[in-house]
Amino acid sequence: MKQIITLRGDTLTIVLCVTNKGVSPISIKGCSLVSYLTVSTPEATYAVGLEGSDFVETTPFLPRFGLVQGEEEDKYGLSGEEESNYKQLSEEMSRIYTLAPSSFTIIDRGRRNSVVVGREGFEEVYMYSPGSKLESYTKSAYVCIGPSSLLNPISLDPGCVWRGVLHLHNPNS
Repeated sequence: MKQIITLRGDTLTIVLCVTNKGVSPISIKGCSLVSYLTVSTPEATYAVGLEGSDFVETTPFLPRFGLVQGEEEDKYGLSGEEESNYKQLSEEMSRIYTLAPSSFTIIDRGRRNSVVVGREGFEEVYMYSPGSKLESYTKSAYVCIGPSSLLNPISLDPGCVWRGVLHLHNPNS
């Protein structure tokens, strides 16, 4: 496994490359390139561009990476479809979006800032917001977001290379 991090202009890119050097297929599951984005307040923070994306509710997770041979039992929470194209992140939420666009935007109206989140190689997007439940939220306000393979593993045949990418672009600077 190799990880490459680059900063060019207004874009931070994180690339994860996995090579299957074995003789049997492997599955990559539980893999995420998650970033914690600082925001002003939950009431001023929105995810734009996820309307129509399917999602599964999940408990917040600790970042982990695993190569799994064989089958594992999947446990899913409530599922649905994102109804809003301008999703306010004021409530606590932990979701895995499937069928999401390859890029969407996090807008912080309080800071008058935005970040375009893009992905390659991943089919899912993980998003967590603690919402307004923390009293000191304004001192340490954040959202956690990034591409993932939490629900559906990525299959990798022997001798093959898989590449997953996270792009964070700040169009405001």
